Amino acid sequence: MHRAKTDRRTKTEAFELYLEFLRYALANKIRPMRVIPSEPVPSPWPGTGVSLARVLIEINGIPVTEHRNGVPISARRVTEFFESWELQEYFLRWLGRRIAKVTPRTAVGKKLGKSFAHLTTGRIGKLPPRISLRAQYDRLVWEIKQMKEQFPLSSMPKAKQREAILEFGRNTSASWLRDVQGNLDLFEIFRGTPAAAAELILSERYTCEPEAVHSWLFRNRHLVKN
Repeated sequence: MHRAKTDRRTKTEAFELYLEFLRYALANKIRPMRVIPSEPVPSPWPGTGVSLARVLIEINGIPVTEHRNGVPISARRVTEFFESWELQEYFLRWLGRRIAKVTPRTAVGKKLGKSFAHLTTGRIGKLPPRISLRAQYDRLVWEIKQMKEQFPLSSMPKAKQREAILEFGRNTSASWLRDVQGNLDLFEIFRGTPAAAAELILSERYTCEPEAVHSWLFRNRHLVKN
């Protein structure tokens, strides 16, 4: 009984100490998070224009573990916070304000700057924004080129060939894998060019016609088709 009371008191004290720390940190603007020098990451899909960045965050002063008599904060919960919509939305709006500072000093640039600084909810439709769709398209074209080089088929793949292609997709984390395991047949991808196959996959992914994907992708002249 005495030991149980002691454990409860110890755990209560841990929460009190934590509360004291959080209040002190807020009052004195202590920053427990520090970004380890970030760096660009080579794209796993060369030549697609898709860029990646890796940011490592170090949390000081806050034990991100679950101790028997400590505050139950786990790494999983911290991860959920960083991936939460609340933080994602804050980042998107911060990014808009940051871009607003470097828009061209022209009449059009100033108008764009205001739109970036005061982001409003964008269009909701079947197809995502062109910059996102283009990234998916470029990745698919690159992946399908790799697949065709590995498996130069001219007719319907046999069962063993089909399994070998799917295994190749799994090993390379190919984005087309989930699509061919759905409504699309693998041979439909092999019949056309990588560009046509990519448009077909995206049309299935977003339940629209390939022509709609093509039109949305290449409505601007600077988006040159591969």
